[in-house]
Amino acid sequence: MICNLWHIKQTNGLYYYALDYVRAVGVPSVVYVRPALLDAAQAALPGHTVVATGSAGIMRMLGLALLSNEQVFTPTSHPLPLHRRQLVIVHDDYPFLGRSGRLKWLMFWVGLYSSGCDVGHINHTTSLDALRGIAIRPSRLRYMPNSAPNPSVSAALRASRIQQHAPHSGRLRIALLGSDSPKKRYASLFDAVRQHRPERYRFNVYGHANDYLRDLQCQYPELDIRLASSSEIELSAFLSSIDAVVSVASHEGFGRPIALALAAGIPAFLLYSPVFAEFFARSTPLHADIVALAKALDAFDPARAVPGIFAEQEELARAFNAATCHLRTLGGRRAA
Repeated sequence: MICNLWHIKQTNGLYYYALDYVRAVGVPSVVYVRPALLDAAQAALPGHTVVATGSAGIMRMLGLALLSNEQVFTPTSHPLPLHRRQLVIVHDDYPFLGRSGRLKWLMFWVGLYSSGCDVGHINHTTSLDALRGIAIRPSRLRYMPNSAPNPSVSAALRASRIQQHAPHSGRLRIALLGSDSPKKRYASLFDAVRQHRPERYRFNVYGHANDYLRDLQCQYPELDIRLASSSEIELSAFLSSIDAVVSVASHEGFGRPIALALAAGIPAFLLYSPVFAEFFARSTPLHADIVALAKALDAFDPARAVPGIFAEQEELARAFNAATCHLRTLGGRRAA
């Protein structure tokens, strides 16, 4: 099987989604990445052949796939043209919004039309909504959700937090998840928090340094906003030292760090969205608006927080296992 990770630029949610499937399928694969991700991908995928390439290399990969009729797994919305034995994944509708969204939509449509390949969606709301307007046969659609948190990882994280737990008089350590784009809506959150006790919080943003984050730090100098680099700090290590996770994002596809936090008993403050309702409504309250969320956060006392569970864990694990079996079958099948 060929795994086309070339359109993934950072160690973000798309990257970890792809790793989960490559590992779970288990069949040794040839994995194509950008040069910036070569070292990280090689370390994460022992037993697989990881190749760093540029755009010309992707064209060679397409030629190889066409000649060998090899199955291609593309865990992004970037179909290779002409190649039928391919599964592409749509995570949400965000890439198709805004000024450049029409061009991306056209390229996506042309890729699907020319290849006739299969399409996976990671949820039943935003990623399916993104496919409206494209006539895709039901037999070509497949539910390909994120992996549920590994029970041993979430148990270790829960135990680590219990061992090091102690009341502290400093600021509440709030985890904000991702720094990739304005869809995280941090400005709206910070505006709401400023109406209460902004000096009470330290916001730890798990992601990468970029203009979006730097602009926020300049715009809100009275807030303690810090970066925790997801390229340098493993997610469990990051979550082990925070008091709660908060997300007011729109156009999310899932919420991998949220799922792990809930599985480890970490309180979560989430703004209502169709995706969060699909995956987290049985585990934590979903707030109707940012004002209500900020009020709940202001009243939060970590010493009195009751550890919860990720109620959707088993259901998600079953769906991921079924999707993995499907991908493994595709990888082992040759068209006549």
